[in-house]
Amino acid sequence: MSILEEFQQFDPSFVYVENCEKANIPHKWKRVLSTKDKTQKVNLIIEIWKNGFSKKLSNVLNYMSRNLKDCELIKNKDQHYIVYILQHPTNETIYYLGGLDSDNTNLEMLPNDLKKFYQEVHNGFYFFPGKFMGLQEIKDVNVMGEYDWGVISDLDIHIDFDLDDYIIVFTTGMGGYIIVKAYNDHSNAIIWFDDDEPIYEENIWDILDEWLYLGFTE
Repeated sequence: MSILEEFQQFDPSFVYVENCEKANIPHKWKRVLSTKDKTQKVNLIIEIWKNGFSKKLSNVLNYMSRNLKDCELIKNKDQHYIVYILQHPTNETIYYLGGLDSDNTNLEMLPNDLKKFYQEVHNGFYFFPGKFMGLQEIKDVNVMGEYDWGVISDLDIHIDFDLDDYIIVFTTGMGGYIIVKAYNDHSNAIIWFDDDEPIYEENIWDILDEWLYLGFTE
């Protein structure tokens, strides 16, 4: 089964982009996609990530440099994605999607350094098909107050922040979240598993590096 067929099992709207030069994506990604040699292609991808994030996401980059096998360009309606084809430690193939569209909706809600990732690397980066263990696409980032958090009262959990002031930027898909304050340059994060008390004042990049790595390997 081809990559596209696997993706279309979950969403028939996915299609291959045959000519990346005509696609409305950044030039640096056209350069990646037009490179025939897979090793060179991987190296170019790593260079894009390293520009500003070599120390912040060192575990992620180390794993990708050894286990990223190739990438493809696909499209879902008007949105372009890079498909990361990664080798799992079990030798299975797993896929991550990195959004390429420059959607500025909600972007101002992010801390500056995280905003730079969305602008310079990807508009969201997550495991597919689950759309978890990664950064959400910016269109899916909303203040927490827009969701039902009945679990807070059900489990008598104390939270020391206003749900209307914070946004979820990362979800594990199993009730774990990385949360940051909206419209705030300060990028320290809150870690919250929704059946436990939140953990405050965590370095967002340390957590992103750890949790993305876990997504690649668990």
